[in-house]
Amino acid sequence: MERRIHKYLKKNSKVSQHVAKLLGGMLAGLTFCDGAWLHRPQVSPFHTKTGRDTSIGSALNYVPKEYWSSFLLPPEEYSYVLLDYEQQEPVIAAHLAGCNALLDIYSAGDIYEHLACLLDDPRLGRPQVKRLLIAQLYGISEKRLVEDFGVPSSLVRSWVNKVKEATNPISSYLDRIGRTIQQNKVATSLDWRYAIDVKDPFNSLRNWSIQATGADIMRRACLGFDAAKIPLLLTNHDSFLIQVKTSNIEEEVEKAITLLEVASADVLSGFKLKTKVEMTLS
Repeated sequence: MERRIHKYLKKNSKVSQHVAKLLGGMLAGLTFCDGAWLHRPQVSPFHTKTGRDTSIGSALNYVPKEYWSSFLLPPEEYSYVLLDYEQQEPVIAAHLAGCNALLDIYSAGDIYEHLACLLDDPRLGRPQVKRLLIAQLYGISEKRLVEDFGVPSSLVRSWVNKVKEATNPISSYLDRIGRTIQQNKVATSLDWRYAIDVKDPFNSLRNWSIQATGADIMRRACLGFDAAKIPLLLTNHDSFLIQVKTSNIEEEVEKAITLLEVASADVLSGFKLKTKVEMTLS
């Protein structure tokens, strides 16, 4: 890891300098156990408002994933596999708001690609449409989107309106739930409760139920991995880093994917989130 830090420090890019700083902090916090150096992030349950995992300091999930393969080394005969829920946030929003049309689109394919075809603008590929939809969920302003896309506000407004129309009633549901949380001064999910602070911005409250539902799913998945005796090394928002035997990797990954589907179905009234293998390190 020291060699990697030195390598990144020699580069001029801000990302490389940032990664070097994070790795340096991780290196300082390593502990030696059973003949190996282990990284254990600091965990504080009181730094999260929604129940999502919240790391403090130089944690692995702050390092861009493209760098992970350069310093993560599984034990001999084992592999690390990163599993990721696909399009989790818009699906949760659709479930909560009763937007069955979007759930049907997700079941049949890809939400962002479908919306890109619907908008039918050569300037909008999947990444741009994803940005538009996530902006709706987080309450990101039209002004910010104009800056991001570098196009006139009238065009951004047209795109936003089309996305809202295609995903109706998600936007109105989020507005309503945000006001309800504000009035009640408390937010609750299946097994998480958060007392509202007067400083909490409305957009944070508006988005709270999406994040808290994701956290409900994450906790059930963690319990499932523990019950199945599959080592879970890291949770990162909606992804899970597990350790499996390389000789039995396909069966173990299939078992883990089923486990994640069950966890999502337990929270989403039987609706299963799709899961993909985002990374494999052997």
